[in-house]
Amino acid sequence: MTMYETGKYKTIFTDEHMKLVPLQEVRKINEMITGVSLPEGEAGIIGLDLQVQEGGLLVFALLFNTTQESVEDKHLEFQLYDVNDEMVAGGYMAKANLPELKPNEVHFWYFFFPNESFMAQKVDLAAWRLSIQGKSVPYEEGKEIETTRQYSFYQIMQNQVTPKMEDHLNRVSISLGKTETVYKSAFDLQEEEEDEIRLSDKD
Repeated sequence: MTMYETGKYKTIFTDEHMKLVPLQEVRKINEMITGVSLPEGEAGIIGLDLQVQEGGLLVFALLFNTTQESVEDKHLEFQLYDVNDEMVAGGYMAKANLPELKPNEVHFWYFFFPNESFMAQKVDLAAWRLSIQGKSVPYEEGKEIETTRQYSFYQIMQNQVTPKMEDHLNRVSISLGKTETVYKSAFDLQEEEEDEIRLSDKD
């Protein structure tokens, strides 16, 4: 495990993640966390990137905890929402290997959505959000499972300071924008060809 002091936070990468992520990207993430004030009193997610794999989709994110207590959820429900804020994939994870999030810790992590978890072959992920809920017990079909924690989701917003300002101000300012958490059970497939991701070429 590798830990970086990033302002008031500690950013943590596992040994496996350090092998996967180029050092330049690690530095960018650390610079971003140093430049933001995370919302206080929340367990949340910052969406980073998506990567299409042969068997599904990788979602890269940062998990953070700004509460006064450690956060650790072993049973999870997670959903992926598309540009129209429609749920396009979801699943459950029992005995999840999420790290323990201590106060003011930020962990790099990724989630994998296999092709069979998607509701359609074509989805528009020009914009997206990830919903994660901690559950009291593992998923059981037909049974209502108590939600113990809802993780907030944030996206990165970058505002370029104009070159006309002084040199020391000519830099990128990072802020976070919170997405609306609206849950929808119906999936309305949008027949859009632009900015879409094809998850499989078999069909």
